[in-house]
Amino acid sequence: MTRLHLRNRCVACLSALQKAGSACSRTSPDCCISKVSSDCHSDHRRQGTSYCAGRGFTLIELLVVMSIIALLLTIALPRYFGSLDKSKEVALKENLQVMRVTLDKYYADKGSYPDTLEELVERKYLRSVPVDPITELSSSWILVSVEDGDQHGIADVKSGAPGATKDGKAYESF
Repeated sequence: MTRLHLRNRCVACLSALQKAGSACSRTSPDCCISKVSSDCHSDHRRQGTSYCAGRGFTLIELLVVMSIIALLLTIALPRYFGSLDKSKEVALKENLQVMRVTLDKYYADKGSYPDTLEELVERKYLRSVPVDPITELSSSWILVSVEDGDQHGIADVKSGAPGATKDGKAYESF
């Protein structure tokens, strides 16, 4: 058999041909291709096998695989988005802690609070104003002024993000 003939035969037919020692009796490649499409498939239908070289997956096989993938995604995606929200909350708490410690250090060094967050950057207390991970903006922070009548400036920082955590705690209360 030529390569073209071997490529167009199914595995079961090739092994049967090799055992019998027979070769394709037809000389035209088109004849062997048509023989594969008619004789080979009818033989496999009688034997109950379904594997033929050159054939793809059946629609049922593809649907089963897609349904398994969809099932796995329904399990994995809620966990992914839950962990994403949790990581944003942790980053928010960390950013607030860094800014509050920085405000305290500024007050300890200068004896007064800064007027803006950019002043902390200008005086090299921060490299840049941290981004609120919930709103993804560095300008959404709520600035809490000093309550003492003698001084002015920013004494505390809170998140300007709307909404609450899964526990029901508002982002503004952090």
